[in-house]
Amino acid sequence: MKRFVGIMTLITLIVYTLSPATSIQAASSKAKIEQAVYKGQPYVRISGINQTAANKINQALKQYAVNAAASSVTIKKTSKEGWHKTSVKTAYNSNGKLSVVFEYSKYYGGAHDVQGTDTFNYDLSTGNRLYLKDVINNKTKLVNTRTYISYVLSEKQRKNSLSVNEISIADYPFDPVKTGFYFNEKGIVVRFDPYQVGSFADGIVDIPVPYTIINYTVPTGSLNASENVIQSKIDDDFEGFDEGNIYELANGQIWKQEDYHYHYAYSYRPDVLIYKDGGSYYMKVEGQDQAVRVSRLK
Repeated sequence: MKRFVGIMTLITLIVYTLSPATSIQAASSKAKIEQAVYKGQPYVRISGINQTAANKINQALKQYAVNAAASSVTIKKTSKEGWHKTSVKTAYNSNGKLSVVFEYSKYYGGAHDVQGTDTFNYDLSTGNRLYLKDVINNKTKLVNTRTYISYVLSEKQRKNSLSVNEISIADYPFDPVKTGFYFNEKGIVVRFDPYQVGSFADGIVDIPVPYTIINYTVPTGSLNASENVIQSKIDDDFEGFDEGNIYELANGQIWKQEDYHYHYAYSYRPDVLIYKDGGSYYMKVEGQDQAVRVSRLK
């Protein structure tokens, strides 16, 4: 229960203050950035740090441009109208970390091109590439991050700012090596390419995840119930979500589901957290990824 409440309290409050005790922020070096091009494909070169580390990073970044140029040639052999175009930007260069983001567009013919992103993150002190598994490096951080991303996707769907489907909210692609991300001042930004969580028209979807979310641990003591945060249990069987469902809680309160959201799942007396966001209340049931909007009947 404490684990469940801790995660949802963290999501509800969404405190965007950097955690001071995280090893990912320990270094303080910064690289010098220079734009470069290989056969029409852009990349960046760095300097101003340990030369061995710089060489390692520069070799990898140039190789990306070399590969893109070779791909462009291959595509044009099969389609005169085809292309492989890339753009590059330095998304982060501070605190001993570097994030370089390549966006690409490949056209083979047909209705539209194929768009996507490749992200390169480095420790500037060693030149070693960093992957999501180096930041999300234990189960607690994984649960925190995945729960938060599901929450953000659910909110985007509710506000119609993203045509995300129900499956993607809980089962979006999340690979410890392959999933793209880049650093920012408050944490990381997890990146999803077109079709991964939305439609092609939605384009690239970036979800910032603060270190305060990633590194969150449940504080000692229990959360005090208030008018904005209520913790209890379903008073009997829970059989999933459906618009209009009535949920009786162990504390005597009765709540009605207002959201149009159906998902069947069975559990007996699961923990429940109800929290206020803006002018509405939302109910999060233990074991369910999505919170639903509810109104109190009693």
